[in-house]
Amino acid sequence: MFTRRYKMMNNELMPDLSTPNQIPSRIEITTTEFDEMMAKGLEQAKNGQGKSLDEAFQIFEASINE
Repeated sequence: MFTRRYKMMNNELMPDLSTPNQIPSRIEITTTEFDEMMAKGLEQAKNGQGKSLDEAFQIFEASINE
């Protein structure tokens, strides 16, 4: 999951497509940060913002085959 941020460059909006190198592992974050990530994920699930397992695997497989 990355957000789209835009920079002004040569009077044009250019997308910043940089993403973190990796998602931090559980041992790299504090309990508070972990709890916040889990709460956000739960809220997204309750709001129907998730994907089915089949859909997620289709997206994953498509990214591998590119």
